[in-house]
Parts: sequence; C-alpha cells; structure tokens
Amino acid sequence: MIANEDISWKRCAYAVGNILQCWEHQGSHEAIFEYDAYIDEATERAVERIGDLETASMKLTNDTIDSDLNVVVVEPEMLTQLERAYLPAEYDTVSLFADTEFELPSFRIHESPTAIIETVVNAVTETNAENVGIVLDQESEYSPLIESALEAADIPFFGGPGFTDRSEHRLFLHLLRTAHRGTDIRISEIRSLLTAFDCDVANRDAEKRLHELDDDDLSWLIDFCHEIQEYTFLDALSAFEHRTDDTLDTFRTELEELGIANEFVTEARLDELSFYLQTYEVPVDRDNEGVLLADAKSASYVGREVVFYLGLDDRWTHSAPRRPWVDQDAQFTRNLKSFQLLLQSGSQQHYLVQDATGGSPVTPCLYFEELLEREYDRFSELPSTTHLNRSEPRDGAVFDTEPIGESPEPVETISKSSLNTYVNSPRDYFFSRIVDSPEKDYLTEGNLLHDFAEHLSLVKPHTSVV
Repeated sequence: MIANEDISWKRCAYAVGNILQCWEHQGSHEAIFEYDAYIDEATERAVERIGDLETASMKLTNDTIDSDLNVVVVEPEMLTQLERAYLPAEYDTVSLFADTEFELPSFRIHESPTAIIETVVNAVTETNAENVGIVLDQESEYSPLIESALEAADIPFFGGPGFTDRSEHRLFLHLLRTAHRGTDIRISEIRSLLTAFDCDVANRDAEKRLHELDDDDLSWLIDFCHEIQEYTFLDALSAFEHRTDDTLDTFRTELEELGIANEFVTEARLDELSFYLQTYEVPVDRDNEGVLLADAKSASYVGREVVFYLGLDDRWTHSAPRRPWVDQDAQFTRNLKSFQLLLQSGSQQHYLVQDATGGSPVTPCLYFEELLEREYDRFSELPSTTHLNRSEPRDGAVFDTEPIGESPEPVETISKSSLNTYVNSPRDYFFSRIVDSPEKDYLTEGNLLHDFAEHLSLVKPHTSVV
C-alpha cells in the first residue's frame, strides 16, 4: 500500500493493524466493516488488498481440516476465533492441565534487582547454559541487567535485545534527529551524543549553541547538520560508520527493504522510520545457543529444564486490546491460562522477586489472585523465603587491594544541607562525595564555597562564612 498509494506509514499501519486484530477475534478480514468508527478510505483499500493475498490467516479463514480425520484440540479456550474457524464440525478436546494441583514453589525475595541478577548468574555456567531459561518483562530493569551480566560472565544467551535496542542503531537515529533540530540546539542537550563520539566539550560551553562553537572536534558534526538535507539515508549511514569505525550492515539492509535507502533524510522520512522501528519488531539473526531469555508477555512455555522467573510483578499482566471486536472475558481467559502454563515450565522453577522497592510494596502479578484465590498485597504475604545476598564472585576473585597506610578520619561536623542529603539517602550522600562534577561553573564555585565553609566549621566551629 505504501509503495502504490498516497497513504502515510502511520495511517496505513493503523488500518492494517485494526483489520488483522479484528480478523483474529472475529474470524473474517471483512469483519472490520461492522464497526463504523474504524472505517475510512485507508481501511477500505487495505481490506481489498488483503483479500487478494495468500496468507496463513486467509488459509485459516477459507479452509477447514478434513472432516474424515480424527481431530483432538488441546485447550480450545486458548484458541482465537480465527483459529477455531479452521476446525471441523466435530472434534475431541484435551485439557493442558491435569486434575492434580501444581505445588507453587516459594517466592525467593531479594533486596534488589542486582541481587536477583547476581543469584541467577552465579547459578549458570557455560556447561549448563543450554538447560536454563529466564523469563522476565523485556521492558523492565531486569532485561538490560541480565544481558550485561551474562555478557560479562561470557555465558552465551539468545532472545535478548532487539534491533532497536542496539546502542549503535539508537545512536544513528539520535544523530539524524540532532541534525534536524536546527541551529538553536545547545551542547547540554546533546551531551550523550557527544560522549558517544568522544567529543570533549568544556563545562563552561554547556549552554552554548552547537553552531556557535569553533571547535575542531565538533566541526564534522556542525557540517553534517548543515548538509543533512543533501544526504540520503545510505549517505548518512556511511558517514556515521566512518566516524564510529563500525559497520551497520543490518541497518543498511533494513533501509533497503523499506525502500528508503536512497531517499533524502527529510524530517518527515525520519519520523516515518522512527515510527516503523518503534511499532514493528525487526528480525535479528541470532545463534540460538546458551541461555534462553523469554518475554513474560509473549511466551506461554519455556522448554528448558531449569527456569528462572524474574520480577513476577504487576507488569507481567497483559493489557487486552481496547477494541469493540475483542471479547474481554475470552481474552482474559487466554491470558490467564497462558500465564498458568508459563509458571509450570521446566522441571525446576525459581521465582525471584522483590518485596518492596523505593519504600513501596511490589504488587504481584494480578493473575495470582485468580490462581491462588486469596487476598494479598505483596510477596511476603504469600509462601516465601527472604534471601540476603552474601555470595562470592563467580571465579572466587576479588579486586586487588593495597594498603595505603592511612587511618580513616571520622566526620564530627556536617553542614545542614549535607545532613539533609544523608537523611534522605545515605547512598546518594556518599556517592556525591566520590563523584561530583557539576556542568555549570557557578555550581562548581558554589560547591567549593560549601566545602570551604564545612572545613572552617570543623577547625573553628564559631566562625561564620558570608
């Protein structure tokens, strides 16, 4: 449709998405016409084009399993209306679940996401990685933490970060966005971009406009921004690769698949590309070896012997599509049974959770209310054990230390502002003593005066500083 008709990417995607979703829940690609609020010119054209395509969905709609066959359907309640359309008039059914109850393992409560990740990684080795699965919410903090930890431990894994999660892909899009922001962009607004390109800019220039600076390190970026309208996407990608000394073959292939590789990098085209990458999951070639990472909202079963479940909080609850053609009760039943099946994957299940975060209790996944038939507000009110992480490093090694021959000096006097920081968060207070790098000069001067006043109060308690 995009190639042959004058319809924007976003409008086309919206129309096709509604048609496919309605088709899945109502059993016909033309069922969308029963909902006047969702009919427009793009939808009508999409229905017409879809009707001429040979797809798996069309086969399910038009064909039926041979009635001479003996058909058994496993857990028919988990099938959508489209899947049911393929079934013969008569068939037997089998439940996924046995009559005996599954004994839910105790929740293992840990202090923090880092403690949970440490526990998992310490239990996994290169030898047993093929037998381990990890289920988590891909949008949670657990996802980047477990990926980084497995990489650091040289443990292979797959099913992790997607196409748009790759840092170099995000950086390329960030560069194109920066080029289209005009001459008013300030250094402080693109700090992360400059850091990625190893461009060192003094703190005193943080509030200056990029295009006002006469800096050799930034000249290439300023020229790129000025000339962005003359670049095609391939030209811009080549310039990016030259600057980063990296090769983005998969991004180049995707641009060619989309048919925009030789299009100029206009702001409208960039908006369309960003929308596409945010809306659709681009396939990523992976070596399917090692630990399997599974998304809690996508997977129904993990075929590994040992399965770790990270989080299990309310973010695991599916959000049913809010459309008139979706039977909310039927969708909830499918999601509940999928969750019930997922919890029983593997021969060993380990549920690693937090009981509280930021001083507030963590709410367990809402499906537990249906499965456990009891009231609760947090994991500690369910069968659980609390763990205090005191584990040793994987290889038994620790950081090398050398005695410095100095004795610590106790802090006997502290300023009111520092005391307030300490009371609010001891961790932030001590971290600020280690790392303190304000970007503005007047903040640096203020910190120096503050430290000087604190020093005077130590040596001369009655001295006041104006």
